[in-house]
Amino acid sequence: MTHDVFISYSMKDQKIVEGLSAYLEQNGVRCWIAFRDIPIGSDWAEYIPPAIENCRALVYVHSSSSNVSQEINKEIALCLKNHHPIIPFRIQDIDYSNAKAYHLQTINWIDAFPNPEKHFGELLVKIQSLFPEFKKDRAPEETKTPVEVKKTWQKTGRDDIKFMKILSAIGIVAAPLSGGLFGIYYIAHAIFSLNNNMMTRANAKGTTMFGLICFPFLFLICLLIFRHNLSWDVWVPTTFIVGPFGLFYSILWLAKLNTLDNK
Repeated sequence: MTHDVFISYSMKDQKIVEGLSAYLEQNGVRCWIAFRDIPIGSDWAEYIPPAIENCRALVYVHSSSSNVSQEINKEIALCLKNHHPIIPFRIQDIDYSNAKAYHLQTINWIDAFPNPEKHFGELLVKIQSLFPEFKKDRAPEETKTPVEVKKTWQKTGRDDIKFMKILSAIGIVAAPLSGGLFGIYYIAHAIFSLNNNMMTRANAKGTTMFGLICFPFLFLICLLIFRHNLSWDVWVPTTFIVGPFGLFYSILWLAKLNTLDNK
């Protein structure tokens, strides 16, 4: 048996399931989860039945999206057919639908809302109570209490996100600021160069057009970021768009100044 627990869930709850499975496996409970254990491009129907048949228990992650899933109804029915225990892990305060009410209403569940992460330890204790050998088989380095492991896992995640936010903020703030300042310089340079020779006027016209095109582009990117409430998963990719663009703008501006100084 390659796994102990089959986790039944909706794809909309995958982020929570990722954290839940990582926590359980850190504590010696091997999990089977579709997004990780089914090869890309494979037919799910070929992998899920044997995974349920070979598990020791099924953890059902209950939410509004999983509640209406017909595929999860099949997974629960198959689990009951194989006489495996089911542990409902409710991450939202939603009543069971008809099929799930029929199968699960009399089964003790874990209310894990509104903060599911705070109840990972409770689920671990429930699994260990069903299979006491999990406690005996755990390696010495895995003897942390659920609370300690949870804090370590949350702290690492928060630190990573904080670091990514700082790096992204530097790139996103610096690039539009430099782009805006350089655009203003180009426009001002065009205005004050109108009485000079034709070459200078042509340069002024070109740099003005460049500034007028770049500044709105950078401004729209900033609006996009704010519309997403400065979410870190928007900050990071946007930095890779804005950062090189601002760097190119800076190099071009310095080259332009050098050209003007040599005239």
